[in-house]
Amino acid sequence: MTGLASYAEIAVPVAVHGTFTYTIPDPLRDAVRLGSRVEVEIGSKLTTGFVVGFNDSSETTKLKPVRSVLDEDEPPLLPDIIQLCRWAAEYYLAPLGEMLRVALPANMGARGRREAALVASPEMIDAALDARQVLEPDLEIISELRKRPLLLREMDISRTAIERLRDAGVIVVRDRLQDAKGVRYDRFALLEAEPGLLTEKQQAVVERLRK
Repeated sequence: MTGLASYAEIAVPVAVHGTFTYTIPDPLRDAVRLGSRVEVEIGSKLTTGFVVGFNDSSETTKLKPVRSVLDEDEPPLLPDIIQLCRWAAEYYLAPLGEMLRVALPANMGARGRREAALVASPEMIDAALDARQVLEPDLEIISELRKRPLLLREMDISRTAIERLRDAGVIVVRDRLQDAKGVRYDRFALLEAEPGLLTEKQQAVVERLRK
């Protein structure tokens, strides 16, 4: 279900029962979908919320907007999972947002913010510029990305431009995650292709990865 409505019903993983209503900015109208993870402001802090419904109107006029969408592809929460979590929240008198958070893999439920990082070489950027995959106005943000990755909300360009640069292989968009308290995250290296000429130490690492 696509968020064509003006307002989204958001469950936030905090010790509060019920949901919160946020406005959906026009640039995010097609990206906010049922089951999407979104970045929202609650109080004075940003956190990850989950879209559990839509509304065409609201009795309250002073509403905060959805800041960004954290999922590039399909929303991670299916309607059946949302319904199950609603039932569990009512049955166990628990916050819906917490139920949805634990229904996801640990790294997806962690508080996160979306960022862009530059991955293309100067030669690749020049080629993309010649092919009109990169436009002149994009060069300023590319210059900033050379210094460090940027949160999407810090980038003064449209979502369309971000997607164009990503599709051209100039940038990658990823989650900047803050580990949930008490949760440990591990990173793993996997061998995906047989390498060429290696040093003795590199060959030892490859042998470990093969095992």
